[in-house]
Amino acid sequence: MEIDYSDLTSEKITNFHCLSTFTSGVEAMDKFIQGEVSYDNLKKFNTKFDIILHFAGSSTVSSAQKNPDIEYEKSVLSLKNLLDYCIRENSNAKIFFSSSAAVYGDKYKIAIKENFDLNPISVYGKHKVENENLLEKYWQKYQIKSNIIRFFS
Repeated sequence: MEIDYSDLTSEKITNFHCLSTFTSGVEAMDKFIQGEVSYDNLKKFNTKFDIILHFAGSSTVSSAQKNPDIEYEKSVLSLKNLLDYCIRENSNAKIFFSSSAAVYGDKYKIAIKENFDLNPISVYGKHKVENENLLEKYWQKYQIKSNIIRFFS
């Protein structure tokens, strides 16, 4: 599938979601659906996912600070929709969630270790913590498997 990216402004890109599925022994199948991460849109893929990569939401602290409600929808609500979809349609999928060092806040002046207390000070960091907590709850209640990757920059 050929996609023309020439007209995508940064605002359009933040609203563009892409999911891919890879099935063992089969070539990669890519399908792009523009829109919200919702049950109905996820159903359009008409396939079972082995692995789901969740990168929805803003990639910067500043944009989340400027538009916290929009960022909440794109980050937290999109993950909740994805998790609810997995419960109903794809309970064996493993979700990889992109989190951030922003979950630690700025109280640490040394190299941060994974087990340090979470203390976000930004909206962005708070959304990431809320998402990490959602993943833990869905694991405990529904056994939806996930991995959290905390990126540092």
